Amino acid sequence: MPTLPRLLTLGIAAMCCTALPAVGSASLQPAAQEFPTAMTSTSGETSFTLEDITYRYLDNAQSALAVKSAQALKGEATLPSEVTHDGRSLPVTTIDAAAFADNTALTSLTLPNGITQLSADLFKGCTALHTITVADDHPAYTTPNGVLYNKEKTRLVFCPAARLGALSIAEGTTSIAPRALMDCSRLTALTLPASLTEAGDDAFTGTRLESLTVYAPTIGNWFKGSTSLKTLVIDNEDFTAPADAFDQCTSLTDVSLSFNDIFQPQWEDVNLFKGCSAIRRLYLDLCDVPVWFKGLKSLESVTVSDNIWSITESAFEGCTSLTNLELTDGLIEIGKYAFKDCSSLVSVRIPNNIVIREQAFENCTALKNITFPEELISVRYNSFKGTAWEKNLPDGPVYVADQLFVYKGEMQPNTVFELREGIRRITDYAFAGQTNLAGIRFPDSEYIYIGANVFDGCTGLKDIDWENIDHIGEEAFARCNSLTEANITSNTETILSSAFAQCSSLRNVRIELTEFSMFGFKLFDGCEQLDTLYINGMSDVNAMYFSGNFRHLVVGENTSRLDICDFNCPRLESVDLPSSLTSIANLTFTASPAIRHITLRTAVPPAIDAETWGSYEATLYVPQGSREAYASTLFWKNFNITEGTYTGIDSPTNATGTHRETRWYDLKGNAVDRPSKGIYIQRQGKQSRKVKF
Repeated sequence: MPTLPRLLTLGIAAMCCTALPAVGSASLQPAAQEFPTAMTSTSGETSFTLEDITYRYLDNAQSALAVKSAQALKGEATLPSEVTHDGRSLPVTTIDAAAFADNTALTSLTLPNGITQLSADLFKGCTALHTITVADDHPAYTTPNGVLYNKEKTRLVFCPAARLGALSIAEGTTSIAPRALMDCSRLTALTLPASLTEAGDDAFTGTRLESLTVYAPTIGNWFKGSTSLKTLVIDNEDFTAPADAFDQCTSLTDVSLSFNDIFQPQWEDVNLFKGCSAIRRLYLDLCDVPVWFKGLKSLESVTVSDNIWSITESAFEGCTSLTNLELTDGLIEIGKYAFKDCSSLVSVRIPNNIVIREQAFENCTALKNITFPEELISVRYNSFKGTAWEKNLPDGPVYVADQLFVYKGEMQPNTVFELREGIRRITDYAFAGQTNLAGIRFPDSEYIYIGANVFDGCTGLKDIDWENIDHIGEEAFARCNSLTEANITSNTETILSSAFAQCSSLRNVRIELTEFSMFGFKLFDGCEQLDTLYINGMSDVNAMYFSGNFRHLVVGENTSRLDICDFNCPRLESVDLPSSLTSIANLTFTASPAIRHITLRTAVPPAIDAETWGSYEATLYVPQGSREAYASTLFWKNFNITEGTYTGIDSPTNATGTHRETRWYDLKGNAVDRPSKGIYIQRQGKQSRKVKF
């Protein structure tokens, strides 16, 4: 038998599965003229025997003969086209149903042109018969390679039981008659053509195939429980099959699958190879690799074609004998847990431009040789946890291709880490829990992709180079409790959900946006000390992404619309909106009942709805000369309107306050963390004064 790699070079192509009509025995019943019922004797029947064959007159007219019995035939035999009896030559046109029953000595049979009605049951028990032959000009049948087909070769009628070796059913055959290959126990290999769509009841019962190649678009459960089957090749773009098509094929060792779109509804909750516990080698040419082989202890080798783009989550998890894994460059994703616990895997080559999901190779304890490409899209958290490769890594930063994969070991106190030139991505959790990390610096030449949870729990991190960050993943800075400010530049195109969650010291956030910026939800969830949020750069701001415990909101120029319901900032006290603003969506500030100061820098009242604001108790500050416009506009007129700008600072007073916390503001009233050169307003308790630096 050829080895699997050689066997699998069959012109396999990647294709997409679509459901085909189910195979049913009713549709496979033969036409009446092809399969006559058993012949019965007439009252005037006359029988006679010539050369080991018993004949009977077919009718009372005695114009033709039927073969009544041929059990005495041996070896290579030929049925005559006509027989001379009582001085008359009579054609042989019919064979009775039991004529050849249990003839174990007949090895080959040639049929005359006059026999035009046959069934597979005719040769039941002819265990030595290996060849059926008809003349080329036979009107009803043809017998390529000793197998009986109808004349058009669209239907396989009968395969002799003693047929040896391999059988390729003729291309163009669409159906196989009931019991056509029944008890063909010496047939070791079978090929089903692409034209085949039907097979009758018990068509393959009693076969002991070792190799099966399927080009047909569909099969029934014809080979379920075939304990002799060792090699299986399926190659059809539209292949469908019942869920138990190969159930309990316990000797199956080599499998090649070439059909696409494995996750069509037809394949949901289906395992074609349930109970196939001996599979050792796989060749897969699919779109997705299914979970059919999860936990298969016997599996040693997996090869995938360039057409496969994804290996499904847990596809080969627990395949403890897997030693040979060949991944091609067409692959773009290795799913979560895909090779988890493959404890015999020693080496793997990772294709270029691929995403490796969480724990894909976790606990591959023997895996020590990993060849990485020059470029990876992403290597996720714990992809190689528990491997020999990871255990052998030295402490410090681990770089994989163009990514920082992980920082192994514990940093020294107050470490300011500088990312290596040429690195474009920091993998999920790379610095998670590094409490001694105080700062991070990025190369000027690269935009850095920060994955999920990269700095999660870095409680000492407060000094960040924001300028070159283009992506901030989920919870990337979560629980960075020393972080007091975030200054997101327009270079950052994406900030995903909970990016700054539980940053207990975070006070001031400045976000420069673009029209292409993307945001997740709850960016500042659990940040209890938030003070000021400054948003700038987008014409249409979806405020819901920026909800939090902010006390002050400043929206920069260029924003024409606040477009969202429920800017959920329950502590919000003041809002400063730009001259470019033209509208605020309904319900935007209904969840901010603490607002007391609203600054509008446009002389033209923006469009609002009755429920844009939670109340009208705030003071509305408008440009000089525009009070009347606001006072005459629906809904705006309900506010206490004054001309000027809210500074956020009480008027200077000589009163002595008991609270001595010092806070700094610029001359526009914006809170600042620490003054630099210029004039600022200092506030201590209830006292305020101008200070020059």
